[in-house]
Amino acid sequence: MTDINTSGDFWAKYGVDAKKATAKATSDPGAMGKTEFLELMMAQLKNQDPISPQGNTEFIAQMAQFSMVEGIQNLNQSNDSLVNSFKSSQALQASALVGRKVQIEGSAAMAKEGEGMSGSLSLPEGSRDVVAHILDSTGQVVKTLDLSDYQTSDGRYPAGKVPFEWNGLDAQGQPAAAGTYSISASAAVNGNATGLASSVNVNVDSVTMGTGGQITLNLAGHGSIGLADVQEFH
Repeated sequence: MTDINTSGDFWAKYGVDAKKATAKATSDPGAMGKTEFLELMMAQLKNQDPISPQGNTEFIAQMAQFSMVEGIQNLNQSNDSLVNSFKSSQALQASALVGRKVQIEGSAAMAKEGEGMSGSLSLPEGSRDVVAHILDSTGQVVKTLDLSDYQTSDGRYPAGKVPFEWNGLDAQGQPAAAGTYSISASAAVNGNATGLASSVNVNVDSVTMGTGGQITLNLAGHGSIGLADVQEFH
């Protein structure tokens, strides 16, 4: 595409205010806005020699290009606005998680005095015999949990998730000291004692939004994890 000379003499030739028309070029040398281009085109058409009119094919082609570029710019602005709105919505939703509990894979959780802990056990197959112990940081049994509420009428624990909840009291009914506690569980599966995988509910202390929009949850006693690592929200 042929460059358009936008010098003062050129604008004056068509009776256009050079100062106004070149304002765009001053802030962005070599660039011409759509308004300036249309003003130039109308001035040239108005002042052209009727005996030897100048061709306007190039003007029409450039005007089409201006329209296309403007459309792309508007699309980009709309897309940026949509992305920013999505990020803001994500940040707002993530901030609502602060102070709540999320369930993640693991066996340990921090507990205040007498607070206890909760979570779930993964039972691969149905079993009549499931045993779960709460251990302190030294590995000593603090409490053996009663999970009978989750047995079916025939006395079996169905395969799948078996919830557990410890009320924070030790075997003597006294509040356990603040600290880190863990769940240790096993079940009789096909006649063999099988250790069970567990998940625990932990507090969300804060939320971090990355530059790329990714959300990181900062958990009490568990460091940082992504939303994809959360199994349940409570």
